[in-house]
Amino acid sequence: MLDQVEDNRSLRLHKQWPHCPTVVAMDQKRRREVVYKGRVAEGRYLIVPATYRQGECTNYYLRVFSRRNSIHLRELKEDIPRCPAMFSCVTGDYEWATVVTIHSAECLTRVGDSYWKSARIYPYCRMKCETKRCSTPVARDDLYPTWNNSYVFYRKKTDKPLTIQVYSRNLLLPDSLLGECQVPAPITRTPTPLHATLIPRISRKGWRRSGDEEGGGDAGLPPQLARCISPSHEDNFMAV
Repeated sequence: MLDQVEDNRSLRLHKQWPHCPTVVAMDQKRRREVVYKGRVAEGRYLIVPATYRQGECTNYYLRVFSRRNSIHLRELKEDIPRCPAMFSCVTGDYEWATVVTIHSAECLTRVGDSYWKSARIYPYCRMKCETKRCSTPVARDDLYPTWNNSYVFYRKKTDKPLTIQVYSRNLLLPDSLLGECQVPAPITRTPTPLHATLIPRISRKGWRRSGDEEGGGDAGLPPQLARCISPSHEDNFMAV
């Protein structure tokens, strides 16, 4: 069985959620060798071998071939995240597991045309959860990008919200920040659809409020950005 999992998963999968669909499923056969040949989309997958009889334990030999040298196989041995013993007394242990699915964004604003910056927009989403960071693939010139990427985070500080930012990729200059927001993370135990509003960051090197120079108003602000996400927060690691 081949299941698609979160793009940053490094622990075993204990429960199959809607964002982890089964891509390939084969019936049990009394054979020494089972072969599958097909195409799968780019991402991270979990191969789950099974025996013909339930409860049997045995060894198996797994081989994966690809036309591109972009496959990295490794065995998942851990069930729960572990903090090094020498740091656990200072930083504490992991308490929560948060799964975030980034669906799409809409009403994005172009950053403008200049000699160094293109008028096109190449948006991607970046998430911050304590010290961990993950980014979605870059969409090509799309004001309404769709990603549908999932990520799992293991957290120590339960009162700290998640930070979501949308950037536009630049070739030479640093990426342009289109907007950001913070999402609270209480325990939900089920995926909760959320439509968040991204607020542009105002700084001396970023967006300026032209109305301040002309006597008030927010004419210099770009429109607010909307994002669709589905967070799920668990206090039981065996449910993720």
